[in-house]
Amino acid sequence: MKAAMQRRIEGRSAMQRADEAGKRAEYLAFSLGGEAYAIEIGNIVEILRPLPITEVPRADPDVVGVMSVRGRLVAVFDLKRRFKLTRTFTMDKRSCIFFVDAIEEEIGFFVDEVL
Repeated sequence: MKAAMQRRIEGRSAMQRADEAGKRAEYLAFSLGGEAYAIEIGNIVEILRPLPITEVPRADPDVVGVMSVRGRLVAVFDLKRRFKLTRTFTMDKRSCIFFVDAIEEEIGFFVDEVL
């Protein structure tokens, strides 16, 4: 009986075991400078293609600027600069901005690509 139970437990996928334990977490994978990173999906509010971004004079170098998303201004940070992967801001057709809910506001993180 014990051997049959062990085979049944081993036959379940890691996802099934995590669901049963109540410890399942899902992540959003994204790339920065050719490297893959991830953030827990529960922290993500929204993912958008870049809209027009307005530069902010004298802002921190990590801040790309601000953009209007459905009538609200959101600060956008370049994670490549923040992680010191590059010094210049680049945008192409695969670029995305994901928004996270900070303590009292939403902030956007500019990434090369959402995987």
